[in-house]
Amino acid sequence: GEVQLGLNVLKRSVDTTLKSAVKADGTATANTDYSGLGTIGFAYPMPTDRGSLVFAVAYNRVKDFEGRFKLKGYNDVREGFEEDEVVEEGGMGIISLAGAVAASQYVSFGASFDIWTGSYKRNRHQLLNDYREADLYSQLDLSWADDEISAWSFKPSVLYQKDKFSFGAFIRLPMSFHITEDYYEEGYRRDDGRYFILNEPIEPSSPYNDEDFTGSDYLKYKIKAPMQFGLGFSWGTPGR
Repeated sequence: GEVQLGLNVLKRSVDTTLKSAVKADGTATANTDYSGLGTIGFAYPMPTDRGSLVFAVAYNRVKDFEGRFKLKGYNDVREGFEEDEVVEEGGMGIISLAGAVAASQYVSFGASFDIWTGSYKRNRHQLLNDYREADLYSQLDLSWADDEISAWSFKPSVLYQKDKFSFGAFIRLPMSFHITEDYYEEGYRRDDGRYFILNEPIEPSSPYNDEDFTGSDYLKYKIKAPMQFGLGFSWGTPGR
């Protein structure tokens, strides 16, 4: 038998200058800081009189959505000082049920049935303040998204080994990701000479509610992924 365990550590930071032709340059940063379970699996060889038969079960985290984006500076296009913050959470993992059998001395066949599960959440605050005396206004837009993702796939494979030569190949059949999303947005605008702040709590019944920027939706859709295949070969002394 064999047990596999792995951890994911993802750290990333990107700093960008927000250029302006009329005001001082601003900044934009994107950061990711995530650590957690990456993979866990167990393979068990069944007792056989000849050949080989192996079953396995595993979980692999294949995608991370974790991240935080911040922007602060003057926006020449919108003609105002903009602040933007986006917080993303979630990830996608695969539960795999697999098996393999030695069909002959040199050829083995295997297959994996994979169950994909995941979630994605996004929270965004966007603020634009214009301090020009002729056009004082402040606009704050808030939005949320909450997605659930699911799919399944089937992947047969083959392995050929003889002496120093090994060749393997797999095909993942076409599949579809099913996604459900709750989405909500609301906007507030004022021109009374006062200004919102980026994370200011505001009641939806506020007199500054901008109906043009308020709404919610529930979506269900799917994304089709085409067939995928891979192959590889090696030449070297067989392991013992």
